[in-house]
Amino acid sequence: MKKTVKYLLTFTIYSGTIAVGFFLLQALYFWVSNRQANQTHVLAFAAGRSGGHIVPARAIAAQDKRNNTAVTTLFFSPNSPLDFQLLTNRPEVDRHIAYPLNNIPRTRYAHLAWYLLKMLMTTGRAYIQLIRNQAKETITTGGYIALPLTGASWAVGIPVTLYELNAVPGSAARLVHNFATTTKCPFACAQKQFLFPSKTIHAPYPIRFTSKDHHSKDTARAYLGIDANAYVIAIIGGSQGSHFFNTHLPDVIDELKQEKDLFIIQQTGAEDVSAVKLYYQKLNIPALIFAFRSDIEYIYRAANICISRAGAGSIFELLFFSLPTIIIPLETAVNDHQLDNARALVAEHGQLFSLLRQKDIEENPALLAKELKRHFQTQKTN
Repeated sequence: MKKTVKYLLTFTIYSGTIAVGFFLLQALYFWVSNRQANQTHVLAFAAGRSGGHIVPARAIAAQDKRNNTAVTTLFFSPNSPLDFQLLTNRPEVDRHIAYPLNNIPRTRYAHLAWYLLKMLMTTGRAYIQLIRNQAKETITTGGYIALPLTGASWAVGIPVTLYELNAVPGSAARLVHNFATTTKCPFACAQKQFLFPSKTIHAPYPIRFTSKDHHSKDTARAYLGIDANAYVIAIIGGSQGSHFFNTHLPDVIDELKQEKDLFIIQQTGAEDVSAVKLYYQKLNIPALIFAFRSDIEYIYRAANICISRAGAGSIFELLFFSLPTIIIPLETAVNDHQLDNARALVAEHGQLFSLLRQKDIEENPALLAKELKRHFQTQKTN
């Protein structure tokens, strides 16, 4: 028994020494190669499992490429279908590396232990990729993929920039912040909630649009085939928050069609497109119904008002286009980050945004009708 323990201990020591030596040699190679002249500037991005993480990361990459033609981008993400959909055949994505890493399991300790092992292996693989590609900086907009990439970058000595895009930082962002060189927050209130405020700065949300996307209202409506005199209500539910809008809002809007010549633009999600389109036809309300569009800037410019969830990307895009918006946050049992976002945005930009809770509308739909009528009157007097 003693011999077995001795052999196991010896094997562990030798294998650990070899592993540490291997990583030190990789780090030395990285240091030497980075001291040599290199015309390419490789930026590593970590984002995944949500358009709210990936789309702003792509916007940052596109901006960096516009500013410096020598920039090459390396995107790390989980291997979910959504990640491949959003990162494949994109001009700002030069290389995409996907790892089998899901969200942290919270139910069973055995699953958690296996997850931590996968996290450790992913960190090691990312460490090697960062060295081989001679990355100069790691930029993350969130998601659990940020944890191994931040750890690997810290071990190699690569500076890390964290974008915390919500008003209240999540647990992963708080952990990444401790190892990040700089943390950037579009919500001013988020800066004070990190452990090291000195390395936290206020920065604009990385919008995917530019000034050239500010089409005139007439141009946007002609593009979408909408009457120039219609009062256009855009309803943006996102990928997860559309169903409540699909089932509750048409009836509210039906009560208002006598007051305005209405036209509805509504994002429904893939499952409800046909049903919602048919419902508006029965109500005799003209509508443009879709699951997803890549030309959403035309919708922002064509609308008089928007009803939206409070994902950070959506509300900062609405702010970018200065579109008056009624925010109805998606609140779940897991977190209320959309409610936090909505409250922070209304506090900072109350002239454009108002807040209604979904549970209040479910109990009293007249609240939404009343808020829409208020906007009718406000825009009539402006």
